[in-house]
Amino acid sequence: KMGRTSLASLKGRLDRRMSPVIVTWNVVEYRKAAEQHVSRDDVVLEVGCCGGMTTAIIGKQCNYVLGIDQTKAEIENAR
Repeated sequence: KMGRTSLASLKGRLDRRMSPVIVTWNVVEYRKAAEQHVSRDDVVLEVGCCGGMTTAIIGKQCNYVLGIDQTKAEIENAR
């Protein structure tokens, strides 16, 4: 689910355990990796969320997801 949380709360959740980084070559591999590696208790940072389609998919699988992108237009599109 996508929502708002305080940065302190997010940082506290991330500090409690190791945070793996998953990198893939394309969106198909990326979505498969998300299905395999993201669990209900996870907090996910998606770098390069574009229009937010994969962010929404990930959000259904985890506790919290935050998508970021370099363009304001893509962030507005994702909302």
